[in-house]
Amino acid sequence: MKGVGDEAKLTAVMVQHLFSHLTAGNDYVIDNRSKNLPKYCPCEMENCKALIKNGCTALGSLQTWHGYADIILNQNIAVSLIECPSKEKNLCIETDDKFEEENLSDPIQIDKDEEAGPSSPKRICKDDNDNEEKETQSQQMIDHVIAQTITNAFSQVSKTPALSGWLIPTFGCALDHVIALLYDPKNDVLLQCVDKIPIWGRQGLYLPSIVQIWMFLNFTVFTFKDLADDYELKRSNFHVLAKYRLEDYRQMKSGKAFNPTYDCDYYSDVLIRMRKKGEKAHKKLAEH
Repeated sequence: MKGVGDEAKLTAVMVQHLFSHLTAGNDYVIDNRSKNLPKYCPCEMENCKALIKNGCTALGSLQTWHGYADIILNQNIAVSLIECPSKEKNLCIETDDKFEEENLSDPIQIDKDEEAGPSSPKRICKDDNDNEEKETQSQQMIDHVIAQTITNAFSQVSKTPALSGWLIPTFGCALDHVIALLYDPKNDVLLQCVDKIPIWGRQGLYLPSIVQIWMFLNFTVFTFKDLADDYELKRSNFHVLAKYRLEDYRQMKSGKAFNPTYDCDYYSDVLIRMRKKGEKAHKKLAEH
């Protein structure tokens, strides 16, 4: 992704030509606040020019977590676009040089007589700082997707009470993979797929992953209610943590039924602040 415009176009193509075909009636909506979202599908397929559907994707309540999903699929599954840095992405993408994968992992040989940047201790410190920053960004991304998973599930059950007892999926979607989380507001069960779901294989779309995503999108067909009782799944403890706000969560709205006048990812901000306080307290305790 080189810019916001490119990201918006890629989102439109992936939704129009991948996700929408895995739902009944090509049912999707993209956040109408997205920057540079094209009106028609920008793919290079001849005679496509499909109209890109956009609308209100608001979720939550003003008393708790609230924000906007990047995409809503099948009227009940939220998708959050995520960005995961890779080794290749850290390279300059504008260069014409070609890199082979094995070269990226080869150690760099430095002549002891040459001055080659900072000393080894400084390079180690810099690498540690970079890794810590990436871990922080990754954790913030997971916090956001978890918050959206819980919020979307409560919102959908509030809108459609028949969904009570189901594990309702939410996706975090990058250009090359998807992560899936599921939450059952009735039984307080939060699950996350252990492995990332790769989108692409050597010959194009990776078929096993496409089938897996399709099954998630049609969860009411391929799973059944109250799995927590049958499989003795552990509770997430969210009901206990949010006991004073649980009724607010149960009355959450989605779409046009809830459209806040300002954008605030409140719950993620709270998680981040709590984690930072915990880290500072842990360091202070370790010093003593």
